[in-house]
Amino acid sequence: MARGNLYSLLASLLWGATGLWMYYLRELSLESVLFFRFLVSLLFIALIAVFLKSHIVGRNADFLGGIALCSYYCFATTAFVSANMIDVGFIISTTPFFVMLWWWLKGRPPNGLQLAGAMLATIGTLLVIAGAEPAVMTGVSNSTPGLLFAFGAALSMTLYSVISASAGTSAITVNLWAFLIGLLASMLLFSASHGFSLAVPFMPSVEQVLLLMGLALLSTLGAG
Repeated sequence: MARGNLYSLLASLLWGATGLWMYYLRELSLESVLFFRFLVSLLFIALIAVFLKSHIVGRNADFLGGIALCSYYCFATTAFVSANMIDVGFIISTTPFFVMLWWWLKGRPPNGLQLAGAMLATIGTLLVIAGAEPAVMTGVSNSTPGLLFAFGAALSMTLYSVISASAGTSAITVNLWAFLIGLLASMLLFSASHGFSLAVPFMPSVEQVLLLMGLALLSTLGAG
């Protein structure tokens, strides 16, 4: 359980860094960030699946888990663009408490170690935020839609956690679904924002490519 708490802290640190990546990628449109985030993540998870010779499971639970995880990435990315990083990060960090509340309602109250893990996850996110420059933390003013997107991210991650714990989903299959669905959705969003033309996403600079790689590999694949 101590190792599990350590993993919770590490994952929260990586997820919490999403706000930092988004701040430095603010010159890219939301649909461009989503497109490249899902594209890079899909390519790497496919390579991992091939390297590990993973069996791709075709169960409904894996598909539903993929939708929930994709929703989390979309909601969280949009929230960090639309609202202040401090509030968004704090709201998303409450996910473990939503998960414990769900299991409590199902007759499985949390124990001390689970509570400690949830607190570590929240602390991890706040540590990332506290280490950011003041301009990063306050660079975006709050908006009601942005905070609602943050709650949507927390609830989506709660749903993903419940599905994974209940059905014993395949992590690689779920991630493949999440990134594939996200890539298709971001392409549709990009097309819609350009009048459903055949426009292609704006090509990022070298610096932006490195930031996008960090977002995809650390705060997407690494955190998952």
